[in-house]
Amino acid sequence: MRTPTKPSIIALLILFLGWFLIGLGYGETIAAPWNTVLYIGGVVLFFVGLLATVYLVFR
Repeated sequence: MRTPTKPSIIALLILFLGWFLIGLGYGETIAAPWNTVLYIGGVVLFFVGLLATVYLVFR
């Protein structure tokens, strides 16, 4: 098994940060205008992290 490299760790952190922001934006804990911003930002970060992870796995 290969040891994880720094870019792969960063890609996974971005992926999980996006997942966390999606959860915050989807819940009822944040005020109305900010939950949409967090949700959209989380979706963008999630897919950027997902694409970076897939790229690093299959390069």
